Amino acid sequence: MAIGFEIPLWVRPVLAAPELLAVQSSIGLHSHGLDTLAANLAPGSLGPKSFDGHGRDSRGGNGRSGDGASELYAPVKQQTYWQAKRDAVIELTKPNITKMVVLTSGVGFVLAIFGSAANWWAIAVSAFGCILGTSLSASGANALNQWWERKRDRLMHRTATRPLPSLRLHSGTGFLVGMACSVFGVGVLLVLCGVAAAVVSASTILIYVLIYTPMKTRSPLATLVGAVPGALPPLIGWSAGSVLAGATGFAPLMQWGGWSLFALMFMWQIPHFLAIAWMYKDDYARGGHAVLPVFDPTGKATAWTVVIGAVLLIPTVLLPMFAMSDRLGFISGAVAGAVTLAFLVACTPMLRETTRATARRAFLGSILQLPVVLMAFVAEVVIRMVV
Repeated sequence: MAIGFEIPLWVRPVLAAPELLAVQSSIGLHSHGLDTLAANLAPGSLGPKSFDGHGRDSRGGNGRSGDGASELYAPVKQQTYWQAKRDAVIELTKPNITKMVVLTSGVGFVLAIFGSAANWWAIAVSAFGCILGTSLSASGANALNQWWERKRDRLMHRTATRPLPSLRLHSGTGFLVGMACSVFGVGVLLVLCGVAAAVVSASTILIYVLIYTPMKTRSPLATLVGAVPGALPPLIGWSAGSVLAGATGFAPLMQWGGWSLFALMFMWQIPHFLAIAWMYKDDYARGGHAVLPVFDPTGKATAWTVVIGAVLLIPTVLLPMFAMSDRLGFISGAVAGAVTLAFLVACTPMLRETTRATARRAFLGSILQLPVVLMAFVAEVVIRMVV
């Protein structure tokens, strides 16, 4: 495929365009200056105004006075200092992403306990440990990621209002929250779910924070690296559930069922993330992130990668049926195949015209496809266990 330009595999990281750095310097917004300013903000302050890219400011206004009104912002409910800090800490952990991580881990857990002779109390304790440990681990990884990227987040419209770049939390607080959640999450999994689940969780955090995060500014291949920690949570749940089914030590990691879920999650993330990256390619460029769309002005390489990823996802979603033939069969396979084919159809318009609208269609298709596939797996296993 001739695309008329070269996409680098490795680049020299750049924080921002020189003109942006000059403006940042002129108003005293280098990292130490921001941290000092954050520490000196009055209690209850909501930080500086920022915009979400659609002309609206982060407090709900549109930046214009209307009908003769003298106020730029609509009245907002005032928070106490500690309420504001609490909300900022919660936001730092990216609760929506954490929920998805916990969901995929839970799917692995349910599929793994099929045929287990463990009593309901043991299952409940292990399930609680799996949910809590995965949630804390994911929260910690998300917080550490935001701590690492706080300088770049200040330059991007869609991330400038996050707790650290918007000065609602001190950077040191963000680091401590991330470390505490990570350590406690791995510890909970070790105590209640076994060593395999804890090791997978620790590996997820380390790969995400120490390898993927710095690599995002250096190579488009970071997308593939980042798909690894994104695909590991089902293996956490699988490892926890396999202990109830009689596996010990690292034996859960030798079973094909868990790795088939890993493969599904890994392949799903490629078209999902690239659709997002195309939608926000200008923002990623401002932040110095070396994602594929930044080097792909026509969008052809991005579109083909999205579509090829969606094509490869079709056989990948069928892998669990072969790896777990004793608990998954035709029903979940048919649902998974059909919804993934529909996802492919949603991606193909990007080949004709790579625009924000077609990328958004692919993105929406991805966030509909995955839950349906996972719920189909869980439904068939639960029915087989009950009947």
